[in-house]
Amino acid sequence: MMKKLLKIRKKEEAFSKVEKQIIGNFSPNNNNAVPQSNIKKKLAELLKVQESELTDLNVDYENNTGTVKIKDSSKAIEFKFSVKEKKINN
Repeated sequence: MMKKLLKIRKKEEAFSKVEKQIIGNFSPNNNNAVPQSNIKKKLAELLKVQESELTDLNVDYENNTGTVKIKDSSKAIEFKFSVKEKKINN
């Protein structure tokens, strides 16, 4: 019982690092977009879960926001991100 409470508390701490927070400043790829795989990798790192445990990743590139769920949880976690300015070579 105590282990389960500790696990829940750690998960809540991890959620608070992501919930409505800016999770990172990402570099765009050649198409001037941030791959969802990069965002998912960062989310897994912050939430202390395997990438395969993250489901329903929804990224809104216009507003630099998104939501994700963790397997076995019905709660969607909201997050924000920023995109590094891409330098234009003239």
